[in-house]
Amino acid sequence: MARVTVEDCVQRVENRFDLVLLDLSLPDAEGSETIAQMHREVPQIPIIALTGLDDPAIIANAVKHGAEDYLVKGTFKTDVLIRAMLYAIDRRRAPERKPATPGFACGAP
Repeated sequence: MARVTVEDCVQRVENRFDLVLLDLSLPDAEGSETIAQMHREVPQIPIIALTGLDDPAIIANAVKHGAEDYLVKGTFKTDVLIRAMLYAIDRRRAPERKPATPGFACGAP
């Protein structure tokens, strides 16, 4: 079975998906470089990093390089994954929302 590269991921997700679950160990990138490369190519798509390492330095580095969240393989249940996915998508879409116009009121005086 062929191993998937970051470039393969970019081609698959660009303009077709709302989120990327990204393993930090791919043949052409490792660790935070995997996130940085993906984030450079598709900055509009939120990334949740997945790895087998439960290391606070790696977690901080993943977020610094563009991950919305970080999950350690084998340590979370489905509800945690779903919540992380929904929050990541919502955070990425939040800047698109228009703020309420200040000083405008609806209704009768």
